[in-house]
Amino acid sequence: MNEATLEARIDCVLHTVFPTFKEVKVEHQTSFTLKIGHHYIPLDSGYSAKNIVRGISDIILKIDGQNVILLELKQENVAISSGDIAQGISYARLLDQMPAITLISNGKINRFFNTYTKEEIITDSVDFGMINECIKDSFALAANDFKDAVNLLLNNDPELFAHVINQITQQKFLRLTGEIGDLTKPICPDFVIDRSILAEVIEAFDDKTSLIGVQGQAFSGKTMLLYQFFSRLNSQENFVFYLDCHDHNYSIYRQLANTFTKNSGMRVSDEQIREWLHSSLRVGSENRFYLLLDNFNESISNVIMDEIIELIDIFDDGHHRILYTVDEFNLQQLAYVPFKNYKTVIGEKSKIIKLDALDDDEYFQANEIMFDKFKLVIENGGHYAAEYREPRIIRHLISLYKNDALVEGQYDKIQPIPDVYLLKLLTNNQTYSQEIHRLMSMMAECFMEENNLRKQNSDLNVAASLSGSITIDIFKRKYNDHYEGLIKSSITVIRHFRNNGFSILYPKLPELLANYCIPIISRLLAEDSETRDIDQNLNYFSELTMAVPYCDIVGAAVLMEISQTKPKLFSDLINRMLKVEPKKEVISDQSRLLLFDENAGHIDIDYEKKKYGNEGLLIADFFPFAVLSQLAPFPMGDENHCENSDLTPYNFHLTFIHKIASSPIFIHRADRRSLLNMKSYESYEWEGIGQIISGKEGIIEPIVQAIRKCFLLIPNEMKLLYQFGLKEKNFNLLYRIYLALHGLINIGDTDIAEKAQTYVRIFHRFFAEFMAEYFGKNLGDSKQQDELYNSLLKLNIDQELDRLFLNDE
Repeated sequence: MNEATLEARIDCVLHTVFPTFKEVKVEHQTSFTLKIGHHYIPLDSGYSAKNIVRGISDIILKIDGQNVILLELKQENVAISSGDIAQGISYARLLDQMPAITLISNGKINRFFNTYTKEEIITDSVDFGMINECIKDSFALAANDFKDAVNLLLNNDPELFAHVINQITQQKFLRLTGEIGDLTKPICPDFVIDRSILAEVIEAFDDKTSLIGVQGQAFSGKTMLLYQFFSRLNSQENFVFYLDCHDHNYSIYRQLANTFTKNSGMRVSDEQIREWLHSSLRVGSENRFYLLLDNFNESISNVIMDEIIELIDIFDDGHHRILYTVDEFNLQQLAYVPFKNYKTVIGEKSKIIKLDALDDDEYFQANEIMFDKFKLVIENGGHYAAEYREPRIIRHLISLYKNDALVEGQYDKIQPIPDVYLLKLLTNNQTYSQEIHRLMSMMAECFMEENNLRKQNSDLNVAASLSGSITIDIFKRKYNDHYEGLIKSSITVIRHFRNNGFSILYPKLPELLANYCIPIISRLLAEDSETRDIDQNLNYFSELTMAVPYCDIVGAAVLMEISQTKPKLFSDLINRMLKVEPKKEVISDQSRLLLFDENAGHIDIDYEKKKYGNEGLLIADFFPFAVLSQLAPFPMGDENHCENSDLTPYNFHLTFIHKIASSPIFIHRADRRSLLNMKSYESYEWEGIGQIISGKEGIIEPIVQAIRKCFLLIPNEMKLLYQFGLKEKNFNLLYRIYLALHGLINIGDTDIAEKAQTYVRIFHRFFAEFMAEYFGKNLGDSKQQDELYNSLLKLNIDQELDRLFLNDE
């Protein structure tokens, strides 16, 4: 019914039943509010889809702003039923200002009822006097009458109660909501990343899947996902009820009943809720009930578990849905019969969707939110850092770096590659409790103690390398009283080896384990270091550190600690490591490669050149340069430098950077993420030069980030370095400096920006000359080489690059 038709019908009815309505200025409205307990529910009855189906429009008639008549206007020539009468009176009795009279009309038949007594008034019309008489003779609505009204609408109009349930859920989520810096609250409205699996969950529900489990580790964003689901599905057609299984320990039906009792002012029983779920929200209606179970676990009470099983049975192949979040340990406990290899009802009927690290779209969306809301951005290249794919880490960094003093047009940057300083920041995340820190420190102790066992067992060595995994046996042997707490914390997962009986604990907060390994390695390395020669000390240092998560950062942090207590050992190690350059090694035919993936387990590869079509290559001895790259941002000066010397006090540091940055090998810690999440990058293998990373990838080598930091700290010394690189035509060094400085050409510090622009121009000129010479080097005739060289220079490639990157005209 459109608005004009509705107005005409209202006018017609009023002329018939209320002849004097124009004299007393009767108004009408089609949008009004029902009051149920403490909740006010807006109702737009004239045009809602639901009322179109019912064929009824609800209109309030007012005199001097006071509600006097509730008019329930049915479709013309449709009989008035007893249900229509009961429904209309129930609406009227729940209005904040209860009208004295309820009128049910189909345009021809008009039936009047005293709203207070529910008795029919035998009359053809009303006037103002009759209305006053009804008001004068009225009495307060009794509690039982109110209960009857609520019960009637509970069964006939469940969407009204969707408002109540959804408001309660909203309040529960509000309790879990905080500012970006309040890391004790899992929800921050200013930092909501649209997770791709949300669409997968909704699509699965639409495909009649009634039970979905979202599996994720601790701090992976499971509660936030439920909040997003509620925000997406919150409507008058959907009931969405949220329960945190860590907070509640009594009947779900009782909780729902108590919610209605507390918020409606009437007593509602468990059985009424059960009956409501069975019958009122029926298949074919537009209403759907969603039960959200957060932190679903095997420790919840038998009462709740029995009700969940009952609801799973009720909802199976039906209209209603259950969505739960769970960690891997509890999923195993819930989904499988103990000591058996077959599934429980929950395991059989659940569709499990894994909440993993941010994918590319989610990462870039997070970066946009950071920029728009907090004037922060992770620099280009950060998308290759596994740490920045974790929402908990990004939110923590926002809380640390956001600067409210920035004016319009200003913003701050977060470096693209984690370093020693950032690792320390990550471990101070307020989200992690003291107990979590204690457990991870225990795992670190166990990890270091298993060093010899890893050398003896290749399966364990491969699985533990860069992951921090330990055997279950060692943790139980050292900290058996804490084992159950470790497993239930979901900060680690269990992985079983294939045939040798090993089971390992795979840590999911590697930054904490890495941090707690630093003082242990420092202590072990310093002990008896004088009894070992420098090669033995380097081997011991590598042996202790290479398998640790963030091994390059941990190694740099250990060396920084050693420099304070054992300066000679520090100096000897640095000089020795500079002599161990990374190199490529060919994988020989019939070689056996052993890999480990968190999800797939051990992977054996029998390498055959004919099978893979080319020679396989591995990077050997990557560790020393990887660690030194993380030390490079901290300029090392000569404390005995003579002021009259022609050399800069940072001469050693320039030599240090020169050595690493001249390497033809890509220097980066290996990526230990799942094979499904591992990121590839665009690079080129340039004959005679080495591996060149595409400039569009940003900064992904730690040595490039170190060059940028040194340029900001000691710009004059860094100028000497690139002048030396130009002199020796050192492409690898100069290109890394170019990548480091390219992002500074528009920096707010004009002095730094001008210096960066100058270098970029110099490199463009060098690049044009270098390429012209490179293309001609294979020509045997020197005259031909000169001609090609000159013709290529005439292309003015450097000027074109200046125009593209520096906006030169």
